[in-house]
Parts: sequence; structure tokens; C-alpha cells
Amino acid sequence: MRRIARGRTMAGTVLVALFAAAAPRPAHAQVLMGMLFGDKLATDNFNIGFEIGMNFSTVNGLDGAERSNGPLLGLFASWRFSEHFHLYTGFLPLSYKGARKADPVPLNDPQLEPLVAAGRMDRDLSYIDIPVLLQWAQHRDGGIRVGAGPQMSFRTSAVDRYSATTTQGTPVVIENDIETESLDAGLAVDAEYRITGVGLAIGLRYYHGMTNVLSDPGPAMHNRVLSGTGRIALGGRKSQKPPDQK
Repeated sequence: MRRIARGRTMAGTVLVALFAAAAPRPAHAQVLMGMLFGDKLATDNFNIGFEIGMNFSTVNGLDGAERSNGPLLGLFASWRFSEHFHLYTGFLPLSYKGARKADPVPLNDPQLEPLVAAGRMDRDLSYIDIPVLLQWAQHRDGGIRVGAGPQMSFRTSAVDRYSATTTQGTPVVIENDIETESLDAGLAVDAEYRITGVGLAIGLRYYHGMTNVLSDPGPAMHNRVLSGTGRIALGGRKSQKPPDQK
């Protein structure tokens, strides 16, 4: 489906307003869930929480593409099954990827082609990410953790957005829904630093997509994503009290 959208400033203002209105909700939900279920969501061997951050992505194989920045939001869970090894997984329903300022892909439309030929194209891809990682932990609670494992991503939307100018000098945006594979699979490598006793961690994850993004024939294209996140645990591991001294 294609459409020409005018008035980019107004549309951008509306999107910013909607994002600002929605942004506090995860924090409010975390506080509420923490108050109600914090003690039940955290044990010596299990924890669950929010992962909030940014994706810095590009599409390998898309000519001229530059890095795209987009939000990443969801839940994570961590199981400790030995002193130094954990199983880490996540359900991240808001994961924006893609690329910016790429060479325009032909639309095969004689009316639109002259508009987009000299411009640039943004590729906006939205996914639900599910990483499953085996982590090695420096310490039982805090400190450094590193891990690797598969990641599956389920595509929710895929749009090419062309910036163009009409012969009258009017800026326009042309959006084209593209055919992509519904499942993107690859390898994720993760590192994080956990702050002891406060339920906070800073994480860095690299995703190397191995599935061709496009379902149409043509050059293969793959997602490459570096994610920086803050991980907020709901509850915390209860500290071990020393035995009473006599």
C-alpha cells in the first residue's frame, strides 16, 4: 500500500506527543507490579523485570544505509542454575530496527518514480524480540555477566519511507509497505553489569541476523543491531542474615 503524506511537521508533533504520553506507563506498571508481586517475582534463583533501552541498527545489503535509532522495551527473566551460570530470556514486544538515508529502492510506479529517484529512503522495521541466552556470571548477584545464544524476532510491520520534493517544491513523504519474512532469526551476544543489592543492570547486546529480511527475490539483506538497555528487576534477592552471635 502506498500513500503520499503531506505535512510532516504536524505528523511528527503528534507522534512526539503520543510517545511522551505513553512513556511513563512502563514505570508506573513496574511500581505497581513491584508493590503487589515483588517478593514473589524474585527468589535466590529467579528474577523478572523490565528491559528499557535503544536499538542502533542497520540493514546489511541495503546500499547507502546509515544507522537507525529506535526504542526497545519489554520484559526479561533470569534463572540461576549453578553458581556462575544463568539462563536469560526476554519478551520485547517493542523493538524498532531498520536503516536511514539508504539509496531508494525502485517502486516500479511511473508516477512516483521521478519523485523518489533523487531522494533518500528510510526502512522502518518493527519486531517482537525473544532472545534466549546462556550467561556466565562473575558473582552470584552483582558484577559482570556475559552470554550468547539464539534470538528470534517476529515482524510486526515493515515500511519503506521515501523523502521527496515535488516539481512545485513541496516536500512529501511516500510510504510503501514491503514484503518481509515474518521470522528473523540470528545470534545474540550480550554483556551486562549488575549493581549489587538494588536490582539494576546496564546491558549491551549485539544481534547478528542470519535470515534474509526480504521475502522477495533479490539481494540478501540482514539485520545488524546493537542494543543498549537498562534492566530493572522487580524485587530483589533476599540478603542472607548471618547466624546470631552469642
